[in-house]
Amino acid sequence: MANKTIPERGGNAGGNYPGIVKFKKVTFGPDTTADVLVTDCGVYKLFDVGEPIVVLTSWTQINTAFTASVDATLGDTASAARLADVGTVASTTAGAALVASTLAVPFNDTIGLDINLTLTGAVPAAGLGTVWLKYAIAD
Repeated sequence: MANKTIPERGGNAGGNYPGIVKFKKVTFGPDTTADVLVTDCGVYKLFDVGEPIVVLTSWTQINTAFTASVDATLGDTASAARLADVGTVASTTAGAALVASTLAVPFNDTIGLDINLTLTGAVPAAGLGTVWLKYAIAD
């Protein structure tokens, strides 16, 4: 499995029109069923952003709790916790509800920063999470 690419071939209905709101989902965890395999502490690319976008919001869900003491943040290459901090992701607590990002206003990403998951603390031996991204192409 691999990170998700923005934009994706065929992802634009009828052409590349700016302002069309889109959603993209990616899963992460140490299980091989995850889109992005996370096996140690570090930075993992969830979304490979190839052009300027406006990030409207994101949501996280921990489907299966991660190993105790695994901390996760969701951000980009300029700010590791731009979209969600450790308390928001709550990686060691599984829940059915989606948790909204800590992004107060839409983020105008003028250079196409990749969206990353940063894991710290313990090595993840178990766990599965999902991130939904709501964005628009900004050209």
